[in-house]
Amino acid sequence: MRVALRHTYSGAGVQLLLDDVGESTRYTGTVFILFYSKRCPMCRDVVSWWHRLVRNYKGQAVFLALPYNKDTRRLFDGFAISYVPALIVIKDGVIVKRIEPVRSRKDLEMAIIENLILVP
Repeated sequence: MRVALRHTYSGAGVQLLLDDVGESTRYTGTVFILFYSKRCPMCRDVVSWWHRLVRNYKGQAVFLALPYNKDTRRLFDGFAISYVPALIVIKDGVIVKRIEPVRSRKDLEMAIIENLILVP
């Protein structure tokens, strides 16, 4: 079954739409979304760190990396992304952490560790 992310940046949080069934449901897990631009030098470093970290924590959460382009522009706007690279952490449909911009590998790794290991 294919799952598409339907976004809203408000008190309603983030909803998942099961597009095969056409039913909306709240996802009860953790989603990390990295927003970046292919033209941004810092973003290239962050994406490299991201891939290494995702390998370490694979299977414990959903990890998405979204480059800025005409297809993702509405997501960037919907999440009010002003600076890249940016990280949004969503737990059970609610945005719980936002780092904008991500300035170091430590920022990125701590956001993942805090939201996977330390917070139930």
